[in-house]
Amino acid sequence: MKQNDVLRLSLPPDLSYLHLAQLVIRETAQKIGFTGDDLYQIDLASEEAISNVMVHAFADQERENFELI
Repeated sequence: MKQNDVLRLSLPPDLSYLHLAQLVIRETAQKIGFTGDDLYQIDLASEEAISNVMVHAFADQERENFELI
């Protein structure tokens, strides 16, 4: 990745999309050079952060997407 490259992923607040978000984050982290335990820590942190957003940041009737940038 070049320094100014930007990835955007727009997701509905639905836990069934959590794995997809984690895959994008993990692949991006690997592409910029993270390995081993650092990748594991990134996986753990992204799972916790994204699931918290999906579960707690939206009202039940709210279906607005959110973006990972």
